[in-house]
This record gives sequence, C-alpha cells and structure tokens, in this order.
Amino acid sequence: MKLTLRHPLILQTTYAAFPGGEEQLQRICDIFSIENTGQAHVFVDEVLDSPKANHLLSGTQFQLDELQYLLNRLDGLAPNELEIFYAVAEAQNVFSGKDLINLTFNTRCYNVLSSFDNLHKLGKQLYLNEREWVPEGELQAFDGKKYIEDMIASNPLPQISPYGFVYPNRNQPVEEYQGETFPHYPQRVSPMAVILSHGDASERLELPTPQSAIDKALVRIGVEDDTFTVEVISFDMPSEIAKVGLQRTSLADLNIFAQKMLEVGTGEYEYLSNLMGFTGITKPEELDVLMEAMHEFELYPNIRNCKDYGVHMICDSGRYEYDDNLEEYIDFEAYGRDRAARECGAFTPKGYLVYHGYHQQMELLLEEKLGLSVKDPEPMTELKLYMPLKVVSWQQEDDWGNYETTDYEDTLDSSELIGHEDDIREHLELNSTPKEVERGLMAYYNQSDTVNAKVQKYVFDVEQHNGALYGVAVLSLHAPLTADELERIKGEIIGQAADGMGESLEQREISIDGRDVFVSLWNSQQWYLKTPEEMGFTAPTMHMTMGGM
Repeated sequence: MKLTLRHPLILQTTYAAFPGGEEQLQRICDIFSIENTGQAHVFVDEVLDSPKANHLLSGTQFQLDELQYLLNRLDGLAPNELEIFYAVAEAQNVFSGKDLINLTFNTRCYNVLSSFDNLHKLGKQLYLNEREWVPEGELQAFDGKKYIEDMIASNPLPQISPYGFVYPNRNQPVEEYQGETFPHYPQRVSPMAVILSHGDASERLELPTPQSAIDKALVRIGVEDDTFTVEVISFDMPSEIAKVGLQRTSLADLNIFAQKMLEVGTGEYEYLSNLMGFTGITKPEELDVLMEAMHEFELYPNIRNCKDYGVHMICDSGRYEYDDNLEEYIDFEAYGRDRAARECGAFTPKGYLVYHGYHQQMELLLEEKLGLSVKDPEPMTELKLYMPLKVVSWQQEDDWGNYETTDYEDTLDSSELIGHEDDIREHLELNSTPKEVERGLMAYYNQSDTVNAKVQKYVFDVEQHNGALYGVAVLSLHAPLTADELERIKGEIIGQAADGMGESLEQREISIDGRDVFVSLWNSQQWYLKTPEEMGFTAPTMHMTMGGM
C-alpha cells in the first residue's frame, strides 16, 4: 500500500510503501526529525493505491508503530476479508489504530451483503467465512439462500456501509490487541523467534531485528532496566546448527547470530551443517569463525582414506578419462596419498576436507579439532577473462560542433574509448556495494562448491589491447581451476555482465569529449568470454598458470 504521511505538527510530507519494517520507520522518523520511539505519531495524508483505504485512513493521526502493524496486517488479508474489514470499519465508525488492528483479527465475526444476485452461492460464501472451514460435502448440500434469509430475519436493522449491509454472525469479536504489546502473526520467515518477558507482560520478536525495534518492545512490556528474560521459542535452521548457535543466552548475541544466519541464507544451511560435522565445531564462538570462512573449503563426503580419495579423483571427478580395464594397473592409494600430501586437507569421520583459506582463527581451530597444520598459503594467482564492449550514443554532432539528442542509436567502436578507462572504472565503482569489499562479485555466488573455495574474488575492469578496449573479469584464485570449474564461473560472470553489474553500467552515461555515451559489457554481437590464450594476447598479460585444462 502506497501512502503519503504528514508530520504531526508541520506541513511536511513523505512517501512510504507498506508492508515495511523497522528500517522504514527509522527512515520516516529521520525525514520528520522525530525520535523513533513508541510515541512517534504521524498523519495519513493520502493512500495512493486504495480508494477504500484512503476514505478510511486519510486525515487520521496514528501512532507510527500501530500504523505499520495495521498496514502489514491488511497486506496479509484475503480479498473477502478486506471487503468485510472496510465495510465494518465504515459502518461502525472504527478509526483508532487499536480498534482497526483488532478488526483485522475479527473479520470472521461479520457478514457483508453487497449484492442480491445468486443468494444461494453468496450464502455459501458467507457461511464458509463464518465457519472458516467446512467439509466439501456439507458445503455442496448447504442451502445458501436460506442462510441469508435467516440472517436478515434475525437482524432486521443491519448496519449500513458504503460497501453493503453489515450483519454480525455467531462468532464473537475478541480483543487481540490491548494497546500495548502487538499480537504475533506470521509476517516473514526468520532464523528464529524469541519471547521477551517482564513480570506478567511479554512480546514476541522475530530475529534479526533493528535495535530500535528491541528498545520499543522492551518499553511496551515495561522494562526500565535489564531485568527481563529472553527465550527462543522457534527457529528455522538445521538442528545441528541450532544446537550450537542457540547456546547463546543474551538477546544481543542472539540477534547478531540471527543476522549472520540471514546473511548465510537458507540455501546454504545444509552445507554449513555438513561443514560443522566435518570440522567438529561444538561452541558458538567456533561457529562464528566457521561462518566467516565457510566458503574456503572443499568437502568430499564419505572419502575416509587415501585409496578412497584416489579412486574418486581418477574415476569420478571428471578430471581424467578413465577406462575400467585399467583398474588393476593403477595404484589409487599412492595417487590419493600423494595428492593429499600436496593439499591442506584432513580425513575426518564425515569424509575428506580441503582448506584453501587464510583465516587465522580458522587455521587455529583446524589444528585444534583435526590436527591440521595449515601450510603457508601459496600466493594468490590471477586469471583474466575478456569480453567485447558495446558502446552507443544517442547524440550526434551538428554543424556547429555541438551534440544534440537523436531518436536513434549510434554504435561506436571501442577504440574511441581509449584514454577514458578511468571514467569507466569510476562508474563500475559507483555500482559496487559494501557487500563486495572482500570478495567482489563472488559475494553473490550462491553455490557451496569448489569454485567458491578457489575463487576468492572477481571484479570487472577494462583493458586496452592492440588498439581496442575490452571488458575484463579479473579473478583472484587460491588454486587453479579445472575446465569444469572454469565453465561454472564463466556462467556466473555472464549473468553479472548481462543482468547484474553490466546492466547497471549500461544505464549510466559517460562523457567522451563532450558526447554522452553508454558502455555495455553485454549486448555486443558475437559476444564471448575468453582467456588470454584464446584471445592471442602476449605473455605479459597472463598472470596465472591454469590447472586441469
């Protein structure tokens, strides 16, 4: 729902879209220069996308937390529930935040008659709303018309709203919200939920949540100091992770852990749980370290000795062409032993683990848990993958040397950008986010695989070769990539060039000698993504020795 909100004292407005969270409330308070507490109030100036909501809410002052809770509740109601809500609110002159919130929990207590067409069908719908669930056979046999006739007969003076006649049914309204702590209802899937308790008052919080939301919840339950209890009542994570992570007891620590789990993402939960089993993590502080370094590992489940490892690498990994007839001539154990000796790896009860990282605390943990002495890391190597640039302009030079906007696209040769590499780099940096500081665009790679372990970071850049300018993905590697791994990371780079960073770049103009041009890492005819060897560039451009190619 889209609204304009007005400052409670002065003629200042701002736009807001709901449903929203605590971050949105903080933004509104910052704009209005008011403190984000449970006492912050605003006026609803206008609801832009719902005439019914606008008629009901506009011009009314609300406590800001109540308004957000109400609008989030309305967003979760079904169309028939919304119809009842607006009809009852208008018929009964319900305007306060507290009463409107309670009404969202009581739409099953009312029937709204807005049409007299097909009373039999309408009566079934009203009966289903009253009962919430009815067996299919019972509903088919139900006499909907008689239900409406009885409803009208027993309520000869219905309440009238702009949206129909309002009739109470047999359900009795309940006061879920008393004006203090907000009733819980499912809004989002979160890593965990806790109950804060103080005396007889309590409130549920979904974690993680901003500190301002915690502060307001504590005020609502009457906490004036730190004398409250916190209890984890639900969690959405594998039990192996919860068993360790939820050993924390303070609300602050639980909130930090929930934020870390949110950043890990549900798609990585199973991998993190498996990694805990490989490394023997048992303490919360150990889990924190593991979460920071979780993408620096390769895991080989059920590989428990050198022979298993040799068989896997030669027969199953796809690195070699293997003929079953050669099995008796191959010393798998010797190969596995030799390979393991050259890696930073350990055999565990869960399988074989290889560590490619450089996290100091993780190294100490691996030595403690697995007796794994991490070798001095090899210097990271660099791989560059080149792509053509597309350069266009919507301006043409007139007879006086000025550039005017046209209605057609003019394609330029990339050589015209030579000398303006820094301008392009500046635009690439403008599109980067704090999330990319450590790993570049690898921050968005969501697979727990050997590519994630070997590629520490990659970024986009531009380079000049043989009189032309190229886009280039610069990869920092812990270890060489196999042919399969190279194809996987190429797929990720293609996605970023086409729809991610590349799309952002092509929407920003760059001034070249007074002419606005747009540079794209994609959309070029005969697009490619090639290694320096494939491009035929000279040796100095190549800063990596490829493995497994």
